[in-house]
Amino acid sequence: MRLKVKLKSKKRQASKLSATHCISYLIVMVCQYNMFSIWKQHDGPGFVHRELFGIPQRIKQINYCSSRFNTANLSHPHLGARDKSGRLGCVVNLDFLMERMEELPAIDSSNTSICTPNDASGIEGEGGNLVLKKIRKGLDQMRQENNVAEGKVPQLQATTSANNKTTPRILCMVYTVHTESNPHTSLRAITRTWAKRCDGFFAASNFTDPTIGAIDLPHFGEESYTNMWQKVRTMWSYAYDHYRDKYDYFYICGDDTYVIADNLRAFVQDSRIEELEDGFLDAISSLPQYRARALHTSSLRPRPLIWGDPMIHKRFPVIAGGGGYILNRAAIDFWGTKGMDTFYAESIDSREDIMMSSFFWDNGLSVSETVDVLGGHRFTESAEWIHGFDGYSAPTSPKYMKEFLDMVYNKGIEYASDTHVSFHLKIDIERLQQTGHTVADLIQRYHALLYRLCG
Repeated sequence: MRLKVKLKSKKRQASKLSATHCISYLIVMVCQYNMFSIWKQHDGPGFVHRELFGIPQRIKQINYCSSRFNTANLSHPHLGARDKSGRLGCVVNLDFLMERMEELPAIDSSNTSICTPNDASGIEGEGGNLVLKKIRKGLDQMRQENNVAEGKVPQLQATTSANNKTTPRILCMVYTVHTESNPHTSLRAITRTWAKRCDGFFAASNFTDPTIGAIDLPHFGEESYTNMWQKVRTMWSYAYDHYRDKYDYFYICGDDTYVIADNLRAFVQDSRIEELEDGFLDAISSLPQYRARALHTSSLRPRPLIWGDPMIHKRFPVIAGGGGYILNRAAIDFWGTKGMDTFYAESIDSREDIMMSSFFWDNGLSVSETVDVLGGHRFTESAEWIHGFDGYSAPTSPKYMKEFLDMVYNKGIEYASDTHVSFHLKIDIERLQQTGHTVADLIQRYHALLYRLCG
Protein backbone atom coordinates (compact mmCIF):
# COMPACT_ATOMS: atom_id res chain seq x y z
CA MET A 1 0.00 0.00 0.00
CA ARG A 2 2.78 2.42 0.91
CA LEU A 3 4.46 1.75 -2.46
CA LYS A 4 1.22 2.52 -4.32
CA VAL A 5 0.75 5.77 -2.36
CA LYS A 6 4.29 6.85 -3.13
CA LEU A 7 3.82 6.11 -6.82
CA LYS A 8 0.56 8.07 -6.90
CA SER A 9 2.28 10.98 -5.09
CA LYS A 10 5.10 11.04 -7.63
CA LYS A 11 2.64 10.97 -10.50
CA ARG A 12 0.78 13.91 -9.00
CA GLN A 13 4.07 15.85 -8.60
CA ALA A 14 5.10 15.07 -12.17
CA SER A 15 1.70 16.14 -13.38
CA LYS A 16 1.94 19.41 -11.45
CA LEU A 17 5.49 20.00 -12.74
CA SER A 18 4.41 19.33 -16.30
CA ALA A 19 1.47 21.70 -15.93
CA THR A 20 3.77 24.36 -14.48
CA HIS A 21 6.15 24.02 -17.43
CA CYS A 22 3.28 24.29 -19.89
CA ILE A 23 1.90 27.40 -18.22
CA SER A 24 5.39 28.98 -18.13
CA TYR A 25 5.92 28.13 -21.78
CA LEU A 26 2.55 29.63 -22.73
CA ILE A 27 3.32 32.82 -20.80
CA VAL A 28 6.64 33.18 -22.63
CA MET A 29 5.01 32.55 -26.00
CA VAL A 30 2.19 35.03 -25.31
CA CYS A 31 4.70 37.66 -24.19
CA GLN A 32 6.82 37.11 -27.27
CA TYR A 33 3.74 37.23 -29.48
CA ASN A 34 2.50 40.43 -27.82
CA MET A 35 5.89 42.14 -27.99
CA PHE A 36 4.90 43.58 -31.32
CA SER A 37 1.67 45.07 -29.96
CA ILE A 38 2.64 46.14 -26.42
CA TRP A 39 6.03 47.66 -27.21
CA LYS A 40 5.77 51.28 -28.24
CA GLN A 41 8.97 52.13 -30.09
CA HIS A 42 10.92 55.38 -29.96
CA ASP A 43 14.02 55.10 -32.09
CA GLY A 44 16.85 57.51 -31.49
CA PRO A 45 20.54 57.72 -32.28
CA GLY A 46 22.61 55.62 -29.93
CA PHE A 47 19.77 53.58 -28.45
CA VAL A 48 16.37 52.11 -29.25
CA HIS A 49 13.92 53.37 -26.62
CA ARG A 50 10.64 51.52 -26.17
CA GLU A 51 7.71 51.68 -23.78
CA LEU A 52 6.31 48.49 -22.23
CA PHE A 53 2.83 49.12 -20.80
CA GLY A 54 3.74 52.83 -20.64
CA ILE A 55 7.04 52.26 -18.81
CA PRO A 56 10.11 53.59 -20.70
CA GLN A 57 12.69 50.90 -21.42
CA ARG A 58 16.15 51.34 -22.92
CA ILE A 59 16.71 47.84 -24.20
CA LYS A 60 19.15 47.85 -27.06
CA GLN A 61 22.15 49.88 -28.10
CA ILE A 62 22.31 50.54 -31.82
CA ASN A 63 25.18 51.62 -33.97
CA TYR A 64 24.09 55.11 -35.06
CA CYS A 65 27.30 56.76 -33.86
CA SER A 66 30.25 54.56 -34.77
CA SER A 67 32.33 56.70 -32.42
CA ARG A 68 32.25 59.97 -30.51
CA PHE A 69 34.80 62.66 -29.83
CA ASN A 70 35.22 65.49 -27.34
CA THR A 71 34.21 68.83 -28.86
CA ALA A 72 35.29 71.00 -25.91
CA ASN A 73 38.21 72.58 -27.74
CA LEU A 74 36.75 72.43 -31.24
CA SER A 75 34.75 74.83 -33.40
CA HIS A 76 33.03 74.78 -36.79
CA PRO A 77 33.39 72.89 -39.06
CA HIS A 78 34.67 70.13 -36.73
CA LEU A 79 31.87 69.70 -34.18
CA GLY A 80 30.45 66.57 -35.78
CA ALA A 81 26.81 65.54 -35.93
CA ARG A 82 24.21 65.79 -33.19
CA ASP A 83 22.10 62.91 -31.96
CA LYS A 84 18.46 63.39 -30.90
CA SER A 85 19.58 64.35 -27.41
CA GLY A 86 21.43 67.29 -28.93
CA ARG A 87 24.85 65.93 -28.08
CA LEU A 88 27.62 66.87 -30.52
CA GLY A 89 30.68 64.86 -31.52
CA CYS A 90 28.91 61.98 -33.24
CA VAL A 91 30.61 60.17 -36.12
CA VAL A 92 27.62 58.67 -37.87
CA ASN A 93 27.87 55.03 -38.90
CA LEU A 94 27.01 55.26 -42.59
CA ASP A 95 26.68 51.48 -42.90
CA PHE A 96 23.92 51.68 -40.31
CA LEU A 97 22.19 54.44 -42.30
CA MET A 98 22.37 52.37 -45.48
CA GLU A 99 20.83 49.40 -43.66
CA ARG A 100 17.98 51.54 -42.37
CA MET A 101 17.37 52.92 -45.86
CA GLU A 102 17.12 49.39 -47.23
CA GLU A 103 14.11 48.89 -44.96
CA LEU A 104 12.19 51.64 -46.79
CA PRO A 105 9.38 50.45 -49.06
CA ALA A 106 9.90 50.39 -52.80
CA ILE A 107 8.24 53.08 -54.86
CA ASP A 108 4.53 52.50 -55.41
CA SER A 109 4.01 51.38 -59.00
CA SER A 110 0.24 51.77 -58.59
CA ASN A 111 0.67 55.52 -58.07
CA THR A 112 -0.29 57.17 -61.37
CA SER A 113 2.10 60.06 -60.65
CA ILE A 114 4.93 57.53 -60.82
CA CYS A 115 3.73 54.97 -63.36
CA THR A 116 1.65 55.73 -66.44
CA PRO A 117 -0.14 53.23 -68.68
CA ASN A 118 1.85 51.90 -71.64
CA ASP A 119 5.02 53.78 -70.68
CA ALA A 120 3.45 57.06 -71.87
CA SER A 121 4.71 60.46 -70.78
CA GLY A 122 3.76 61.60 -67.28
CA ILE A 123 4.72 64.40 -64.93
CA GLU A 124 8.18 64.56 -66.53
CA GLY A 125 6.53 66.13 -69.61
CA GLU A 126 6.37 64.87 -73.19
CA GLY A 127 9.80 66.26 -74.04
CA GLY A 128 11.24 65.04 -70.76
CA ASN A 129 9.90 61.57 -71.51
CA LEU A 130 11.83 61.47 -74.79
CA VAL A 131 15.03 62.62 -73.09
CA LEU A 132 14.71 60.04 -70.31
CA LYS A 133 14.07 57.24 -72.78
CA LYS A 134 17.20 58.21 -74.69
CA ILE A 135 19.20 58.08 -71.47
CA ARG A 136 17.49 54.82 -70.48
CA LYS A 137 18.86 53.16 -73.61
CA GLY A 138 22.36 54.17 -72.61
CA LEU A 139 21.74 53.00 -69.05
CA ASP A 140 20.39 49.65 -70.27
CA GLN A 141 23.50 49.14 -72.39
CA MET A 142 25.85 50.02 -69.55
CA ARG A 143 24.03 47.75 -67.10
CA GLN A 144 23.97 44.90 -69.61
CA GLU A 145 27.72 45.23 -70.16
CA ASN A 146 28.21 45.09 -66.40
CA ASN A 147 25.69 42.24 -65.90
CA VAL A 148 23.52 44.22 -63.49
CA ALA A 149 20.01 42.81 -63.05
CA GLU A 150 17.06 45.17 -63.46
CA GLY A 151 16.21 47.11 -60.33
CA LYS A 152 19.17 45.74 -58.37
CA VAL A 153 22.03 47.62 -56.76
CA PRO A 154 25.43 46.59 -58.18
CA GLN A 155 27.35 44.53 -55.64
CA LEU A 156 30.69 46.21 -56.17
CA GLN A 157 32.30 46.53 -52.77
CA ALA A 158 34.19 43.26 -52.94
CA THR A 159 34.91 43.10 -56.65
CA THR A 160 37.96 44.03 -58.65
CA SER A 161 38.28 45.38 -62.14
CA ALA A 162 40.11 43.79 -65.04
CA ASN A 163 43.36 45.55 -64.13
CA ASN A 164 43.09 44.12 -60.60
CA LYS A 165 42.17 47.42 -58.98
CA THR A 166 39.48 47.54 -56.33
CA THR A 167 36.23 49.05 -57.56
CA PRO A 168 35.98 52.63 -56.25
CA ARG A 169 33.56 53.41 -53.46
CA ILE A 170 31.37 56.51 -53.69
CA LEU A 171 30.00 58.60 -50.83
CA CYS A 172 26.89 60.57 -51.82
CA MET A 173 25.95 63.62 -49.74
CA VAL A 174 22.78 65.72 -49.93
CA TYR A 175 22.13 69.08 -48.30
CA THR A 176 18.60 69.55 -47.03
CA VAL A 177 16.54 71.16 -44.27
CA HIS A 178 13.61 69.96 -42.18
CA THR A 179 10.67 72.36 -41.78
CA GLU A 180 7.03 72.01 -40.74
CA SER A 181 5.89 72.63 -44.30
CA ASN A 182 8.54 70.36 -45.83
CA PRO A 183 9.52 67.56 -43.43
CA HIS A 184 12.17 65.99 -45.66
CA THR A 185 9.63 65.21 -48.40
CA SER A 186 12.15 65.24 -51.26
CA LEU A 187 14.76 63.44 -49.17
CA ARG A 188 12.34 60.58 -48.55
CA ALA A 189 12.01 60.15 -52.31
CA ILE A 190 15.79 60.25 -52.73
CA THR A 191 16.40 57.55 -50.12
CA ARG A 192 13.75 55.31 -51.70
CA THR A 193 15.39 55.63 -55.11
CA TRP A 194 18.91 56.63 -56.08
CA ALA A 195 20.61 57.01 -52.67
CA LYS A 196 20.55 53.25 -52.11
CA ARG A 197 22.78 52.80 -55.14
CA CYS A 198 25.68 54.72 -53.58
CA ASP A 199 28.20 52.97 -51.33
CA GLY A 200 27.59 55.46 -48.54
CA PHE A 201 25.07 58.22 -48.00
CA PHE A 202 24.08 60.96 -45.61
CA ALA A 203 21.88 64.04 -45.83
CA ALA A 204 23.08 67.06 -43.86
CA SER A 205 20.04 68.55 -42.16
CA ASN A 206 18.95 70.34 -39.00
CA PHE A 207 17.08 67.23 -37.86
CA THR A 208 18.05 63.60 -37.25
CA ASP A 209 16.12 60.79 -38.94
CA PRO A 210 18.25 57.66 -39.48
CA THR A 211 15.52 55.96 -41.52
CA ILE A 212 16.12 58.41 -44.38
CA GLY A 213 19.82 59.13 -43.82
CA ALA A 214 19.23 62.58 -42.30
CA ILE A 215 21.83 63.74 -39.78
CA ASP A 216 21.77 66.95 -37.76
CA LEU A 217 25.05 68.52 -38.85
CA PRO A 218 25.42 72.05 -37.42
CA HIS A 219 27.46 74.70 -39.17
CA PHE A 220 28.59 78.28 -38.68
CA GLY A 221 25.76 80.81 -38.99
CA GLU A 222 22.05 80.42 -39.61
CA GLU A 223 20.25 77.55 -41.32
CA SER A 224 19.22 79.41 -44.48
CA TYR A 225 19.72 79.36 -48.22
CA THR A 226 21.79 82.54 -48.01
CA ASN A 227 24.27 80.62 -45.83
CA MET A 228 24.61 77.57 -48.08
CA TRP A 229 28.39 78.00 -48.25
CA GLN A 230 28.83 77.29 -44.53
CA LYS A 231 26.55 74.25 -44.71
CA VAL A 232 28.48 72.75 -47.61
CA ARG A 233 31.84 73.74 -46.12
CA THR A 234 30.92 71.72 -43.03
CA MET A 235 29.77 68.75 -45.12
CA TRP A 236 33.07 68.57 -47.00
CA SER A 237 34.98 68.94 -43.74
CA TYR A 238 32.91 66.23 -42.02
CA ALA A 239 33.54 63.89 -44.95
CA TYR A 240 37.29 64.59 -44.79
CA ASP A 241 37.52 64.25 -41.00
CA HIS A 242 35.64 60.96 -40.74
CA TYR A 243 35.13 59.20 -44.09
CA ARG A 244 38.21 60.06 -46.11
CA ASP A 245 39.73 56.58 -45.84
CA LYS A 246 36.54 54.66 -46.55
CA TYR A 247 35.58 56.21 -49.91
CA ASP A 248 37.39 57.08 -53.12
CA TYR A 249 34.99 59.63 -54.62
CA PHE A 250 32.66 62.12 -52.96
CA TYR A 251 29.52 63.49 -54.62
CA ILE A 252 27.38 66.35 -53.28
CA CYS A 253 24.05 67.83 -54.38
CA GLY A 254 20.82 69.33 -53.06
CA ASP A 255 17.57 67.54 -52.26
CA ASP A 256 16.06 68.74 -55.54
CA THR A 257 18.37 66.55 -57.62
CA TYR A 258 17.90 63.13 -59.21
CA VAL A 259 21.11 61.14 -59.73
CA ILE A 260 21.65 58.11 -61.95
CA ALA A 261 24.07 56.58 -59.47
CA ASP A 262 25.03 53.73 -61.82
CA ASN A 263 26.20 56.27 -64.40
CA LEU A 264 28.01 58.22 -61.69
CA ARG A 265 29.89 55.03 -60.84
CA ALA A 266 30.63 54.31 -64.50
CA PHE A 267 31.95 57.85 -64.92
CA VAL A 268 34.53 57.61 -62.12
CA GLN A 269 35.58 54.15 -63.33
CA ASP A 270 36.34 55.38 -66.84
CA SER A 271 39.98 55.05 -67.90
CA ARG A 272 40.09 58.79 -68.67
CA ILE A 273 39.67 59.53 -64.97
CA GLU A 274 42.81 57.55 -64.22
CA GLU A 275 44.64 59.54 -66.91
CA LEU A 276 43.57 62.81 -65.30
CA GLU A 277 44.70 61.62 -61.88
CA ASP A 278 48.05 60.78 -63.49
CA GLY A 279 48.46 64.40 -64.63
CA PHE A 280 46.86 64.51 -68.10
CA LEU A 281 45.46 67.98 -68.88
CA ASP A 282 41.98 67.84 -70.38
CA ALA A 283 40.27 70.22 -72.83
CA ILE A 284 39.78 72.88 -70.13
CA SER A 285 43.12 72.77 -68.32
CA SER A 286 45.10 72.62 -71.58
CA LEU A 287 43.62 75.85 -72.98
CA PRO A 288 46.38 78.48 -73.44
CA GLN A 289 44.89 80.88 -70.88
CA TYR A 290 44.75 78.17 -68.19
CA ARG A 291 47.63 75.85 -69.05
CA ALA A 292 50.37 77.65 -67.10
CA ARG A 293 48.28 77.60 -63.93
CA ALA A 294 47.44 73.91 -64.40
CA LEU A 295 51.09 72.96 -64.88
CA HIS A 296 51.88 74.20 -61.36
CA THR A 297 49.85 71.31 -59.92
CA SER A 298 50.09 68.72 -62.70
CA SER A 299 52.89 66.91 -60.84
CA LEU A 300 50.63 66.03 -57.90
CA ARG A 301 49.86 62.29 -57.78
CA PRO A 302 47.08 61.50 -57.77
CA ARG A 303 46.04 64.91 -59.04
CA PRO A 304 43.15 66.54 -57.14
CA LEU A 305 40.10 66.69 -59.41
CA ILE A 306 36.65 68.28 -59.33
CA TRP A 307 33.90 67.41 -61.83
CA GLY A 308 30.50 68.91 -62.56
CA ASP A 309 28.83 71.14 -65.13
CA PRO A 310 31.29 73.96 -65.90
CA MET A 311 30.42 77.64 -66.22
CA ILE A 312 32.42 80.87 -66.31
CA HIS A 313 32.81 83.16 -63.31
CA LYS A 314 35.11 86.19 -63.55
CA ARG A 315 36.80 84.73 -66.61
CA PHE A 316 37.67 81.36 -65.07
CA PRO A 317 35.78 78.02 -65.04
CA VAL A 318 33.79 77.01 -61.97
CA ILE A 319 31.16 74.42 -61.15
CA ALA A 320 27.47 75.13 -61.70
CA GLY A 321 26.40 73.23 -58.61
CA GLY A 322 22.71 72.62 -59.36
CA GLY A 323 23.35 69.12 -60.67
CA GLY A 324 25.95 68.41 -58.00
CA TYR A 325 29.67 67.76 -58.35
CA ILE A 326 32.34 65.20 -57.54
CA LEU A 327 35.70 65.35 -55.76
CA ASN A 328 38.24 62.55 -55.82
CA ARG A 329 40.05 61.62 -52.62
CA ALA A 330 43.07 63.70 -53.58
CA ALA A 331 40.81 66.75 -53.91
CA ILE A 332 39.17 66.24 -50.53
CA ASP A 333 42.67 65.81 -49.06
CA PHE A 334 43.69 69.09 -50.70
CA TRP A 335 40.64 70.76 -49.18
CA GLY A 336 41.24 69.22 -45.77
CA THR A 337 44.87 70.28 -45.54
CA LYS A 338 44.82 73.66 -47.29
CA GLY A 339 41.36 75.20 -47.13
CA MET A 340 39.03 73.64 -44.59
CA ASP A 341 39.88 75.89 -41.64
CA THR A 342 40.84 79.10 -43.42
CA PHE A 343 39.07 79.56 -46.77
CA TYR A 344 36.25 82.08 -46.20
CA ALA A 345 35.77 80.54 -42.78
CA GLU A 346 33.14 83.06 -41.66
CA SER A 347 31.66 84.22 -44.97
CA ILE A 348 27.89 84.09 -45.42
CA ASP A 349 27.15 83.25 -49.05
CA SER A 350 24.68 81.12 -51.00
CA ARG A 351 27.13 80.39 -53.85
CA GLU A 352 28.74 77.28 -52.41
CA ASP A 353 29.62 75.95 -55.87
CA ILE A 354 31.53 79.09 -56.82
CA MET A 355 33.24 79.23 -53.43
CA MET A 356 34.45 75.63 -53.63
CA SER A 357 35.58 76.03 -57.24
CA SER A 358 37.40 79.25 -56.34
CA PHE A 359 39.36 77.48 -53.62
CA PHE A 360 40.72 74.98 -56.12
CA TRP A 361 41.29 77.64 -58.78
CA ASP A 362 43.26 79.80 -56.34
CA ASN A 363 45.51 76.79 -55.76
CA GLY A 364 46.14 76.00 -59.43
CA LEU A 365 43.41 73.41 -59.92
CA SER A 366 40.68 73.79 -62.52
CA VAL A 367 37.30 72.19 -62.96
CA SER A 368 37.62 69.10 -65.18
CA GLU A 369 35.60 68.45 -68.32
CA THR A 370 32.54 66.19 -68.06
CA VAL A 371 31.06 66.55 -71.55
CA ASP A 372 31.08 63.28 -73.53
CA VAL A 373 32.72 62.78 -76.94
CA LEU A 374 29.47 63.71 -78.74
CA GLY A 375 29.04 66.94 -76.82
CA GLY A 376 26.43 65.53 -74.43
CA HIS A 377 26.32 67.00 -70.93
CA ARG A 378 26.13 64.79 -67.85
CA PHE A 379 25.13 67.32 -65.13
CA THR A 380 22.11 69.37 -66.19
CA GLU A 381 18.72 70.83 -65.44
CA SER A 382 15.58 68.68 -65.77
CA ALA A 383 14.79 66.37 -68.69
CA GLU A 384 11.91 68.60 -69.82
CA TRP A 385 14.22 71.62 -69.82
CA ILE A 386 16.78 69.71 -71.88
CA HIS A 387 14.23 68.93 -74.58
CA GLY A 388 13.41 72.62 -75.02
CA PHE A 389 17.00 73.87 -74.84
CA ASP A 390 17.83 76.14 -77.79
CA GLY A 391 21.60 76.02 -77.42
CA TYR A 392 21.82 79.52 -75.95
CA SER A 393 19.54 80.05 -72.93
CA ALA A 394 21.21 78.07 -70.16
CA PRO A 395 22.19 78.85 -66.55
CA THR A 396 25.81 78.16 -67.54
CA SER A 397 25.81 80.98 -70.17
CA PRO A 398 26.76 79.22 -73.43
CA LYS A 399 27.94 82.55 -74.86
CA TYR A 400 30.73 82.74 -72.28
CA MET A 401 31.42 79.03 -72.55
CA LYS A 402 32.13 79.52 -76.25
CA GLU A 403 34.26 82.60 -75.62
CA PHE A 404 36.38 81.19 -72.80
CA LEU A 405 36.25 77.40 -73.21
CA ASP A 406 35.56 77.10 -76.94
CA MET A 407 32.56 74.95 -76.03
CA VAL A 408 29.54 74.77 -78.35
CA TYR A 409 26.31 73.43 -76.89
CA ASN A 410 24.10 70.84 -78.59
CA LYS A 411 20.40 71.67 -78.81
CA GLY A 412 17.44 69.79 -77.39
CA ILE A 413 17.69 66.08 -76.75
CA GLU A 414 21.29 65.94 -78.00
CA TYR A 415 22.32 68.21 -75.13
CA ALA A 416 21.94 65.20 -72.81
CA SER A 417 24.63 62.54 -72.69
CA ASP A 418 23.65 58.88 -73.08
CA THR A 419 25.64 58.43 -69.86
CA HIS A 420 23.87 61.22 -68.02
CA VAL A 421 24.60 61.56 -64.28
CA SER A 422 22.27 64.10 -62.66
CA PHE A 423 19.24 66.35 -63.13
CA HIS A 424 18.61 69.53 -61.14
CA LEU A 425 14.81 69.57 -60.83
CA LYS A 426 14.28 73.00 -59.27
CA ILE A 427 13.45 74.47 -62.65
CA ASP A 428 10.35 72.22 -62.87
CA ILE A 429 8.77 73.21 -59.54
CA GLU A 430 6.36 75.80 -60.98
CA ARG A 431 5.23 73.40 -63.71
CA LEU A 432 4.71 70.61 -61.18
CA GLN A 433 2.68 72.82 -58.85
CA GLN A 434 0.18 73.46 -61.63
CA THR A 435 -0.82 69.79 -61.50
CA GLY A 436 -0.47 69.34 -57.74
CA HIS A 437 2.83 67.46 -57.88
CA THR A 438 6.18 67.87 -56.15
CA VAL A 439 9.87 67.33 -56.78
CA ALA A 440 9.54 64.18 -54.65
CA ASP A 441 7.00 62.82 -57.14
CA LEU A 442 9.29 63.68 -60.05
CA ILE A 443 12.30 61.99 -58.45
CA GLN A 444 10.32 58.76 -58.13
CA ARG A 445 8.94 59.11 -61.65
CA TYR A 446 12.45 59.50 -63.12
CA HIS A 447 13.63 56.44 -61.20
CA ALA A 448 10.68 54.29 -62.23
CA LEU A 449 11.06 55.25 -65.89
CA LEU A 450 14.84 54.86 -66.08
CA TYR A 451 14.89 51.49 -64.29
CA ARG A 452 11.70 50.11 -65.90
CA LEU A 453 9.91 49.65 -62.58
CA CYS A 454 6.39 50.18 -63.90
CA GLY A 455 5.98 46.84 -65.63
